[in-house]
Amino acid sequence: MDLRRLGLFLAVVDHGGFTAAAKAVHVAQPAVSLAVRELETELGAALLVRSRGGAALTPAGRALVEPARTALRDIRTAAAAVAAVTGLVGGQLDLVSLPSLAADPLAGLVGRFRRAHPAVTVRVAGAADPVELAGMVRAGAAEVGMTGTGTAVGPLAAVPIAEQEMVAISPPGTRPGDDVLTLAALAARPLVVTQIGSSLRTTLEAALAGAGLVMNVAVEVAQRDALVPLVIAGAGTAVVPASLASSAGFLGAVVQTVRPALRRAVVLVHRPGALSPAARRFVELSTPGRARPRDTREVRPSLYEFAGGAPAFLALATAHHARCVADPELNHPFSHPDQHPQHVERLAAYWAEVLGGPPAYSEGCGDHTSVMRMHAGNGDLTDLGRRFVACFVAAADDAGLPADPEFRAALRAYMEWAVDEVLAVGPRDVVVAEDLPMPRWTWDGLAS
Repeated sequence: MDLRRLGLFLAVVDHGGFTAAAKAVHVAQPAVSLAVRELETELGAALLVRSRGGAALTPAGRALVEPARTALRDIRTAAAAVAAVTGLVGGQLDLVSLPSLAADPLAGLVGRFRRAHPAVTVRVAGAADPVELAGMVRAGAAEVGMTGTGTAVGPLAAVPIAEQEMVAISPPGTRPGDDVLTLAALAARPLVVTQIGSSLRTTLEAALAGAGLVMNVAVEVAQRDALVPLVIAGAGTAVVPASLASSAGFLGAVVQTVRPALRRAVVLVHRPGALSPAARRFVELSTPGRARPRDTREVRPSLYEFAGGAPAFLALATAHHARCVADPELNHPFSHPDQHPQHVERLAAYWAEVLGGPPAYSEGCGDHTSVMRMHAGNGDLTDLGRRFVACFVAAADDAGLPADPEFRAALRAYMEWAVDEVLAVGPRDVVVAEDLPMPRWTWDGLAS
Protein backbone atom coordinates (compact mmCIF):
# COMPACT_ATOMS: atom_id res chain seq x y z
CA MET A 1 0.00 0.00 0.00
CA ASP A 2 1.37 3.41 -1.01
CA LEU A 3 2.19 5.44 2.11
CA ARG A 4 1.88 8.71 0.19
CA ARG A 5 -1.73 7.87 -0.67
CA LEU A 6 -2.43 7.05 2.97
CA GLY A 7 -0.95 10.37 4.02
CA LEU A 8 -3.06 12.35 1.54
CA PHE A 9 -6.18 10.42 2.57
CA LEU A 10 -5.55 11.40 6.21
CA ALA A 11 -4.94 15.00 5.18
CA VAL A 12 -8.43 15.09 3.62
CA VAL A 13 -9.88 13.57 6.80
CA ASP A 14 -8.06 16.01 9.10
CA HIS A 15 -8.85 19.13 7.05
CA GLY A 16 -12.41 18.24 6.09
CA GLY A 17 -12.06 18.33 2.34
CA PHE A 18 -9.80 18.01 -0.71
CA THR A 19 -9.15 21.72 -1.27
CA ALA A 20 -8.18 22.41 2.35
CA ALA A 21 -6.02 19.28 2.43
CA ALA A 22 -4.21 20.29 -0.75
CA LYS A 23 -3.39 23.72 0.70
CA ALA A 24 -2.21 22.21 3.99
CA VAL A 25 0.19 19.72 2.40
CA HIS A 26 1.19 21.98 -0.53
CA VAL A 27 0.03 19.54 -3.19
CA ALA A 28 -2.22 20.34 -6.14
CA GLN A 29 -5.86 19.49 -5.45
CA PRO A 30 -6.21 17.15 -8.47
CA ALA A 31 -3.22 15.17 -7.21
CA VAL A 32 -4.89 14.71 -3.82
CA SER A 33 -8.13 13.56 -5.48
CA LEU A 34 -6.24 11.14 -7.72
CA ALA A 35 -4.30 9.65 -4.79
CA VAL A 36 -7.50 8.99 -2.84
CA ARG A 37 -9.23 7.45 -5.89
CA GLU A 38 -6.23 5.17 -6.46
CA LEU A 39 -6.32 4.13 -2.81
CA GLU A 40 -10.04 3.36 -3.08
CA THR A 41 -9.38 1.29 -6.21
CA GLU A 42 -6.59 -0.60 -4.45
CA LEU A 43 -8.82 -1.38 -1.45
CA GLY A 44 -11.97 -2.00 -3.48
CA ALA A 45 -14.11 0.32 -1.38
CA ALA A 46 -15.21 3.95 -1.31
CA LEU A 47 -13.49 5.77 1.54
CA LEU A 48 -14.98 9.26 1.24
CA VAL A 49 -18.27 10.76 0.13
CA ARG A 50 -17.58 13.94 -1.87
CA SER A 51 -19.83 16.98 -1.66
CA ARG A 52 -19.63 20.71 -2.17
CA GLY A 53 -19.30 21.12 1.57
CA GLY A 54 -16.25 18.87 1.79
CA ALA A 55 -15.80 15.13 2.28
CA ALA A 56 -17.31 12.67 4.78
CA LEU A 57 -15.97 9.27 5.75
CA THR A 58 -17.76 6.12 4.68
CA PRO A 59 -17.77 3.13 7.09
CA ALA A 60 -14.77 1.73 5.17
CA GLY A 61 -13.01 5.07 5.49
CA ARG A 62 -13.60 5.21 9.24
CA ALA A 63 -12.16 1.72 9.57
CA LEU A 64 -9.00 2.79 7.73
CA VAL A 65 -8.20 5.96 9.70
CA GLU A 66 -6.60 4.42 12.79
CA PRO A 67 -4.52 1.75 10.95
CA ALA A 68 -3.38 4.43 8.49
CA ARG A 69 -2.20 6.72 11.29
CA THR A 70 -0.43 3.83 12.97
CA ALA A 71 1.33 2.79 9.77
CA LEU A 72 2.56 6.30 9.01
CA ARG A 73 3.72 6.87 12.58
CA ASP A 74 5.60 3.57 12.60
CA ILE A 75 7.36 4.53 9.37
CA ARG A 76 8.31 7.92 10.84
CA THR A 77 9.55 6.20 13.99
CA ALA A 78 11.73 3.85 11.96
CA ALA A 79 13.17 6.72 9.93
CA ALA A 80 13.76 8.79 13.03
CA ALA A 81 15.51 5.88 14.73
CA VAL A 82 18.04 5.80 11.93
CA ALA A 83 18.54 9.56 12.15
CA ALA A 84 18.90 9.29 15.91
CA VAL A 85 22.30 7.67 15.47
CA THR A 86 23.65 11.19 15.06
CA GLY A 87 21.21 12.79 17.52
CA LEU A 88 17.87 14.57 17.30
CA VAL A 89 18.49 16.83 14.34
CA GLY A 90 14.91 17.50 13.29
CA GLY A 91 11.49 15.98 13.01
CA GLN A 92 8.28 16.47 14.92
CA LEU A 93 6.88 15.46 18.31
CA ASP A 94 3.09 15.16 18.61
CA LEU A 95 1.68 15.56 22.12
CA VAL A 96 -1.83 15.82 23.56
CA SER A 97 -2.75 17.18 26.98
CA LEU A 98 -5.71 17.77 29.23
CA PRO A 99 -6.44 21.53 29.37
CA SER A 100 -5.80 21.66 33.13
CA LEU A 101 -2.26 20.32 32.62
CA ALA A 102 -1.26 22.42 29.61
CA ALA A 103 0.12 25.33 31.65
CA ASP A 104 1.65 23.21 34.40
CA PRO A 105 3.48 20.90 34.08
CA LEU A 106 3.35 20.53 30.27
CA ALA A 107 4.58 24.01 29.35
CA GLY A 108 7.71 23.66 31.48
CA LEU A 109 8.46 20.20 30.11
CA VAL A 110 8.02 21.30 26.49
CA GLY A 111 10.31 24.25 27.15
CA ARG A 112 12.93 21.95 28.63
CA PHE A 113 12.69 19.62 25.65
CA ARG A 114 12.95 22.47 23.14
CA ARG A 115 16.03 23.90 24.89
CA ALA A 116 17.68 20.49 24.62
CA HIS A 117 16.50 19.79 21.04
CA PRO A 118 15.74 23.07 19.24
CA ALA A 119 15.56 21.40 15.80
CA VAL A 120 12.48 19.34 16.75
CA THR A 121 9.05 20.87 16.17
CA VAL A 122 6.50 20.18 18.93
CA ARG A 123 2.75 20.06 18.25
CA VAL A 124 0.41 20.04 21.26
CA ALA A 125 -3.23 19.05 20.78
CA GLY A 126 -5.97 19.32 23.40
CA ALA A 127 -8.41 16.70 24.63
CA ALA A 128 -11.64 17.46 26.48
CA ASP A 129 -11.27 14.55 28.90
CA PRO A 130 -9.04 11.55 29.67
CA VAL A 131 -11.12 9.19 27.50
CA GLU A 132 -10.71 11.39 24.43
CA LEU A 133 -6.99 11.78 25.18
CA ALA A 134 -6.45 8.04 25.44
CA GLY A 135 -8.32 7.54 22.17
CA MET A 136 -6.10 10.07 20.39
CA VAL A 137 -2.95 8.31 21.58
CA ARG A 138 -4.28 4.87 20.66
CA ALA A 139 -5.29 6.13 17.20
CA GLY A 140 -1.87 7.66 16.56
CA ALA A 141 -3.09 11.27 16.42
CA ALA A 142 -0.52 11.96 19.17
CA GLU A 143 2.43 9.88 20.29
CA VAL A 144 2.46 10.92 23.95
CA GLY A 145 -0.39 12.19 26.11
CA MET A 146 -0.38 13.98 29.47
CA THR A 147 -3.28 13.02 31.73
CA GLY A 148 -4.16 12.16 35.31
CA THR A 149 -4.17 8.74 36.94
CA GLY A 150 -7.37 7.02 38.01
CA THR A 151 -8.77 7.10 34.48
CA ALA A 152 -9.09 4.27 32.00
CA VAL A 153 -6.19 4.37 29.55
CA GLY A 154 -6.83 0.93 28.04
CA PRO A 155 -3.72 -0.81 26.71
CA LEU A 156 -1.51 2.30 26.92
CA ALA A 157 1.73 2.39 28.89
CA ALA A 158 1.66 4.98 31.69
CA VAL A 159 4.70 6.75 33.19
CA PRO A 160 4.00 8.82 36.36
CA ILE A 161 5.92 12.10 36.34
CA ALA A 162 4.55 14.36 39.10
CA GLU A 163 1.89 14.95 41.71
CA GLN A 164 -0.10 18.19 41.45
CA GLU A 165 -1.73 19.80 44.49
CA MET A 166 -5.24 21.22 44.11
CA VAL A 167 -6.55 24.22 46.06
CA ALA A 168 -9.92 25.94 46.48
CA ILE A 169 -10.66 29.38 45.04
CA SER A 170 -13.73 31.34 46.14
CA PRO A 171 -15.33 34.63 45.03
CA PRO A 172 -13.81 37.93 46.19
CA GLY A 173 -15.18 38.95 49.56
CA THR A 174 -15.68 35.37 50.76
CA ARG A 175 -14.92 35.10 54.47
CA PRO A 176 -12.49 32.21 54.60
CA GLY A 177 -12.35 31.89 58.39
CA ASP A 178 -9.08 30.02 57.95
CA ASP A 179 -6.38 29.46 55.32
CA VAL A 180 -7.33 25.78 55.36
CA LEU A 181 -10.64 24.42 54.08
CA THR A 182 -11.83 20.99 55.20
CA LEU A 183 -13.47 18.59 52.76
CA ALA A 184 -16.74 18.89 54.68
CA ALA A 185 -16.67 22.69 54.40
CA LEU A 186 -15.78 22.44 50.71
CA ALA A 187 -18.68 20.06 50.02
CA ALA A 188 -21.09 22.50 51.70
CA ARG A 189 -20.15 25.37 49.39
CA PRO A 190 -21.79 25.98 46.00
CA LEU A 191 -19.24 24.52 43.60
CA VAL A 192 -18.23 25.44 40.06
CA VAL A 193 -17.06 22.23 38.41
CA THR A 194 -16.01 20.90 35.03
CA GLN A 195 -18.07 18.29 33.24
CA ILE A 196 -18.42 14.67 34.35
CA GLY A 197 -15.42 12.60 33.31
CA SER A 198 -12.94 15.47 33.38
CA SER A 199 -9.77 14.92 35.42
CA LEU A 200 -10.41 17.85 37.78
CA ARG A 201 -13.92 16.68 38.58
CA THR A 202 -12.90 13.05 38.96
CA THR A 203 -10.23 14.05 41.49
CA LEU A 204 -12.70 16.12 43.52
CA GLU A 205 -15.49 13.53 43.38
CA ALA A 206 -13.16 10.75 44.52
CA ALA A 207 -11.90 12.77 47.50
CA LEU A 208 -15.40 13.73 48.64
CA ALA A 209 -16.80 10.24 48.12
CA GLY A 210 -13.94 8.81 50.20
CA ALA A 211 -15.09 11.04 53.06
CA GLY A 212 -18.76 10.14 52.55
CA LEU A 213 -19.56 13.57 51.10
CA VAL A 214 -21.44 14.72 48.00
CA MET A 215 -20.76 17.79 45.88
CA ASN A 216 -23.10 20.78 45.93
CA VAL A 217 -22.89 21.63 42.22
CA ALA A 218 -23.88 25.22 41.42
CA VAL A 219 -22.40 25.52 37.92
CA GLU A 220 -21.15 22.83 35.55
CA VAL A 221 -18.99 24.09 32.70
CA ALA A 222 -17.30 22.29 29.82
CA GLN A 223 -14.45 24.79 29.46
CA ARG A 224 -11.80 24.63 32.16
CA ASP A 225 -10.72 28.18 31.26
CA ALA A 226 -14.12 29.44 32.47
CA LEU A 227 -13.57 28.31 36.08
CA VAL A 228 -11.65 31.39 37.26
CA PRO A 229 -13.94 33.96 35.55
CA LEU A 230 -17.00 32.23 37.03
CA VAL A 231 -15.47 32.27 40.52
CA ILE A 232 -14.47 35.94 40.20
CA ALA A 233 -18.05 36.71 39.06
CA GLY A 234 -19.39 35.14 42.26
CA ALA A 235 -20.79 31.88 40.86
CA GLY A 236 -19.23 29.69 43.54
CA THR A 237 -16.06 27.92 44.71
CA ALA A 238 -13.84 25.87 42.39
CA VAL A 239 -10.99 23.42 42.92
CA VAL A 240 -8.04 24.10 40.61
CA PRO A 241 -4.29 23.38 40.36
CA ALA A 242 -2.16 25.61 42.58
CA SER A 243 -0.50 27.19 39.52
CA LEU A 244 -3.89 28.42 38.29
CA ALA A 245 -4.92 29.62 41.76
CA SER A 246 -2.06 32.11 41.91
CA SER A 247 -3.45 34.06 38.94
CA ALA A 248 -6.96 33.84 40.41
CA GLY A 249 -5.62 35.35 43.64
CA PHE A 250 -4.32 38.38 41.72
CA LEU A 251 -7.87 38.93 40.46
CA GLY A 252 -9.26 38.95 43.98
CA ALA A 253 -10.25 35.30 44.52
CA VAL A 254 -9.85 33.86 48.01
CA VAL A 255 -7.38 30.96 47.86
CA GLN A 256 -7.46 28.18 50.48
CA THR A 257 -5.56 24.96 50.95
CA VAL A 258 -7.77 21.87 51.20
CA ARG A 259 -7.24 19.30 53.97
CA PRO A 260 -6.91 16.39 53.67
CA ALA A 261 -4.83 17.43 50.69
CA LEU A 262 -6.28 17.06 47.22
CA ARG A 263 -3.62 15.79 44.83
CA ARG A 264 -3.69 14.58 41.26
CA ALA A 265 -0.97 12.27 39.93
CA VAL A 266 0.16 13.30 36.46
CA VAL A 267 1.21 10.64 33.97
CA LEU A 268 2.47 10.40 30.41
CA VAL A 269 0.76 7.73 28.31
CA HIS A 270 1.86 6.17 25.05
CA ARG A 271 1.25 3.07 23.00
CA PRO A 272 3.28 0.02 24.11
CA GLY A 273 6.35 -0.61 22.02
CA ALA A 274 9.08 1.55 20.56
CA LEU A 275 8.76 5.32 20.70
CA SER A 276 10.28 7.71 18.20
CA PRO A 277 13.60 9.16 19.41
CA ALA A 278 11.93 12.54 20.06
CA ALA A 279 9.11 10.99 22.12
CA ARG A 280 11.52 8.78 24.02
CA ARG A 281 13.68 11.79 24.86
CA PHE A 282 10.62 13.80 25.98
CA VAL A 283 9.59 11.01 28.34
CA GLU A 284 13.15 10.78 29.68
CA LEU A 285 13.30 14.54 30.35
CA SER A 286 9.90 14.37 32.06
CA THR A 287 10.79 11.46 34.33
CA PRO A 288 11.37 12.16 38.03
CA GLY A 289 14.94 12.75 39.07
CA ARG A 290 15.34 15.83 36.88
CA ALA A 291 14.31 19.46 37.36
CA ARG A 292 10.95 19.82 39.09
CA PRO A 293 8.12 21.70 37.34
CA ARG A 294 6.67 24.38 39.62
CA ASP A 295 3.66 23.54 41.79
CA THR A 296 4.33 19.81 41.44
CA ARG A 297 5.83 17.18 43.70
CA GLU A 298 7.88 14.49 42.03
CA VAL A 299 6.66 10.91 42.09
CA ARG A 300 9.00 8.17 40.95
CA PRO A 301 7.22 5.40 39.05
CA SER A 302 7.36 1.86 40.36
CA LEU A 303 9.39 -0.66 38.39
CA TYR A 304 6.05 -2.08 37.22
CA GLU A 305 4.92 1.29 35.87
CA PHE A 306 8.30 2.11 34.35
CA ALA A 307 8.32 -1.21 32.50
CA GLY A 308 4.97 -0.46 30.87
CA GLY A 309 2.48 -2.18 33.15
CA ALA A 310 0.71 -5.51 32.72
CA PRO A 311 1.30 -5.86 28.92
CA ALA A 312 5.05 -5.46 29.46
CA PHE A 313 5.16 -8.15 32.15
CA LEU A 314 3.13 -10.56 30.06
CA ALA A 315 5.58 -10.01 27.20
CA LEU A 316 8.49 -10.52 29.61
CA ALA A 317 7.07 -13.77 31.02
CA THR A 318 6.29 -15.06 27.51
CA ALA A 319 9.80 -14.30 26.25
CA HIS A 320 11.37 -15.77 29.39
CA HIS A 321 9.39 -19.00 29.08
CA ALA A 322 10.42 -19.35 25.44
CA ARG A 323 14.10 -18.92 26.35
CA CYS A 324 13.87 -21.43 29.20
CA VAL A 325 12.21 -24.01 26.95
CA ALA A 326 14.98 -23.50 24.39
CA ASP A 327 17.72 -23.90 27.03
CA PRO A 328 19.06 -27.50 27.11
CA GLU A 329 19.21 -27.56 30.92
CA LEU A 330 16.05 -25.62 31.74
CA ASN A 331 13.97 -27.33 29.09
CA HIS A 332 12.88 -30.26 31.29
CA PRO A 333 11.31 -28.33 34.20
CA PHE A 334 9.71 -25.84 31.82
CA SER A 335 8.26 -28.54 29.57
CA HIS A 336 6.86 -30.68 32.39
CA PRO A 337 3.32 -31.94 31.66
CA ASP A 338 2.15 -30.97 35.17
CA GLN A 339 2.94 -27.32 34.60
CA HIS A 340 -0.08 -25.06 35.09
CA PRO A 341 -1.78 -24.30 31.72
CA GLN A 342 -1.63 -20.59 32.57
CA HIS A 343 1.93 -20.68 33.85
CA VAL A 344 3.05 -17.69 31.79
CA GLU A 345 0.10 -15.50 32.83
CA ARG A 346 0.56 -16.44 36.50
CA LEU A 347 4.29 -15.75 36.34
CA ALA A 348 3.62 -12.35 34.76
CA ALA A 349 1.12 -11.50 37.52
CA TYR A 350 3.58 -12.58 40.24
CA TRP A 351 6.49 -10.54 38.88
CA ALA A 352 4.20 -7.56 38.32
CA GLU A 353 2.96 -7.64 41.92
CA VAL A 354 6.44 -7.98 43.40
CA LEU A 355 7.75 -5.09 41.29
CA GLY A 356 5.04 -2.64 42.29
CA GLY A 357 1.94 -3.68 40.35
CA PRO A 358 -1.56 -4.64 41.49
CA PRO A 359 -2.07 -7.67 43.79
CA ALA A 360 -3.50 -9.82 40.99
CA TYR A 361 -1.40 -12.87 41.94
CA SER A 362 -2.25 -12.70 45.64
CA GLU A 363 -5.95 -12.28 44.93
CA GLY A 364 -6.30 -14.93 42.24
CA CYS A 365 -3.43 -17.42 42.40
CA GLY A 366 -1.90 -17.79 45.85
CA ASP A 367 0.50 -16.25 48.34
CA HIS A 368 4.29 -16.13 48.57
CA THR A 369 4.33 -19.22 50.77
CA SER A 370 2.69 -21.24 47.99
CA VAL A 371 5.32 -19.98 45.54
CA MET A 372 8.19 -21.01 47.78
CA ARG A 373 6.65 -24.43 48.49
CA MET A 374 6.33 -24.96 44.75
CA HIS A 375 10.13 -24.75 44.50
CA ALA A 376 11.08 -26.32 47.85
CA GLY A 377 12.95 -29.60 48.28
CA ASN A 378 14.36 -29.79 44.76
CA GLY A 379 18.01 -30.04 45.79
CA ASP A 380 20.94 -27.90 44.68
CA LEU A 381 19.88 -25.99 41.55
CA THR A 382 22.66 -23.41 41.54
CA ASP A 383 23.56 -23.93 37.87
CA LEU A 384 19.91 -23.82 36.79
CA GLY A 385 19.52 -20.65 38.83
CA ARG A 386 22.31 -18.94 36.91
CA ARG A 387 20.75 -20.00 33.62
CA PHE A 388 17.34 -18.79 34.82
CA VAL A 389 18.76 -15.32 35.54
CA ALA A 390 20.51 -15.21 32.15
CA CYS A 391 17.24 -16.08 30.39
CA PHE A 392 15.45 -13.37 32.38
CA VAL A 393 18.00 -10.70 31.42
CA ALA A 394 17.82 -11.69 27.75
CA ALA A 395 14.00 -11.84 27.84
CA ALA A 396 13.89 -8.20 28.91
CA ASP A 397 15.45 -7.38 25.53
CA ASP A 398 13.12 -9.76 23.70
CA ALA A 399 10.09 -8.13 25.31
CA GLY A 400 11.22 -4.61 24.44
CA LEU A 401 11.40 -3.40 28.04
CA PRO A 402 13.02 0.03 28.62
CA ALA A 403 16.79 -0.09 28.18
CA ASP A 404 17.40 2.41 30.99
CA PRO A 405 20.54 1.08 32.79
CA GLU A 406 19.21 1.75 36.29
CA PHE A 407 15.95 -0.03 35.47
CA ARG A 408 17.74 -3.05 34.00
CA ALA A 409 20.08 -3.21 37.00
CA ALA A 410 17.08 -3.22 39.36
CA LEU A 411 15.44 -6.05 37.39
CA ARG A 412 18.61 -8.15 37.45
CA ALA A 413 19.17 -7.50 41.15
CA TYR A 414 15.61 -8.66 41.88
CA MET A 415 15.97 -11.88 39.91
CA GLU A 416 19.33 -12.73 41.47
CA TRP A 417 17.78 -12.20 44.92
CA ALA A 418 14.71 -14.29 43.97
CA VAL A 419 16.88 -17.17 42.73
CA ASP A 420 18.86 -17.08 45.98
CA GLU A 421 15.54 -17.33 47.86
CA VAL A 422 14.60 -20.44 45.88
CA LEU A 423 18.04 -22.00 46.37
CA ALA A 424 17.65 -21.49 50.11
CA VAL A 425 14.63 -23.83 50.16
CA GLY A 426 16.35 -26.46 48.04
CA PRO A 427 17.23 -28.99 50.79
CA ARG A 428 14.94 -32.02 50.85
CA ASP A 429 13.91 -31.57 54.50
CA VAL A 430 13.22 -27.82 54.34
CA VAL A 431 10.05 -26.46 55.95
CA VAL A 432 8.56 -23.32 54.39
CA ALA A 433 6.95 -21.02 56.95
CA GLU A 434 3.28 -20.10 56.80
CA ASP A 435 2.02 -16.67 55.73
CA LEU A 436 5.22 -15.40 54.16
CA PRO A 437 4.70 -11.76 53.10
CA MET A 438 4.72 -11.00 49.41
CA PRO A 439 8.10 -9.38 48.66
CA ARG A 440 8.13 -5.85 47.29
CA TRP A 441 11.10 -4.86 45.14
CA THR A 442 11.82 -1.21 44.35
CA TRP A 443 14.53 0.77 42.59
CA ASP A 444 16.51 0.59 45.87
CA GLY A 445 16.08 -3.14 46.43
CA LEU A 446 13.89 -5.17 48.77
CA ALA A 447 11.29 -3.02 50.53
CA SER A 448 9.40 -5.73 52.41
